[in-house]
Amino acid sequence: MEACLGYPDSDLADEYHIKTHWKIILAGARGAGMFNHSDSLLTASWHAHLMGEKWWYVCGYLLDGSQQCYEDYLVPGETLYYGKHWYHETQNIVTPTMTITDTVAHADNFESIADQLHATCAQNKHTFDFSANLAVGTLEKNT
Repeated sequence: MEACLGYPDSDLADEYHIKTHWKIILAGARGAGMFNHSDSLLTASWHAHLMGEKWWYVCGYLLDGSQQCYEDYLVPGETLYYGKHWYHETQNIVTPTMTITDTVAHADNFESIADQLHATCAQNKHTFDFSANLAVGTLEKNT
């Protein structure tokens, strides 16, 4: 990703992070949440809980290939991490609830992320509306 996006400081890296919704502050009222889904770019994610209480249901595959689901409540000071292909669902328990989150690219998910970026640029798989410069850079790295 460094060669493709010009990390750490480049306009392409900034565009990628902004348009794929990295680095988000989530704030909401009781009852707000997210339906069960997995992340479209196949990244890993972390969520650091700042305020309130949030219910999480997370399911995925462990390193031994077995499937595992977890259900718990995050409270201030706790952080949740999950890898690519992990499905997750949330609901805020109290008002207000606040979490900061970011997605993670690393050696174990880089190929999957690159494939999703290529599909976005070549086949318009996702609707991130990448600039021509970002799409061309992604296509060149995957051909």
